[in-house]
Amino acid sequence: MDRSRFVVLEHTQPASQISLERRQYLAGSDTTQATELDLHYDLMLQSEGGLVTFAVASKPSISHPTVPAIHLPLHRGFYLEYEGAVSNNRGTVQRVMSGTFALIEIVPQTSLECRFEKLTIELFPSKHEKKLRLVLEQVELEKFQLSCSQ
Repeated sequence: MDRSRFVVLEHTQPASQISLERRQYLAGSDTTQATELDLHYDLMLQSEGGLVTFAVASKPSISHPTVPAIHLPLHRGFYLEYEGAVSNNRGTVQRVMSGTFALIEIVPQTSLECRFEKLTIELFPSKHEKKLRLVLEQVELEKFQLSCSQ
């Protein structure tokens, strides 16, 4: 089974850079109160065209078995190694998990805005963390639910 690289980045950015709808979806509740910073995690999966990226509410873990995720545009491959400030005042990123992943299943999507309805992968973290199985299932156009198990 072929494996590609993945990274999970803790992404702190000014709340003004994120739409209220996105913040509410990731938070799972009403976030109308003003906050200066938003914290979420970027799950990035290496592919031929770049990094398939999801903003997720928490680091993939069995302690958070199901969390909301938003499918983002492809990101550049250098984020597999990068930590630090993100251009255009989009905050900072710090690596919290990395390693390889294996594609288990992909269910095609008919819409051009999204490449799949369901994606199942196994993460093999490089540090002494246990293998995780992630299932991303589409809820709406770019909105997904990420389920995590071992």
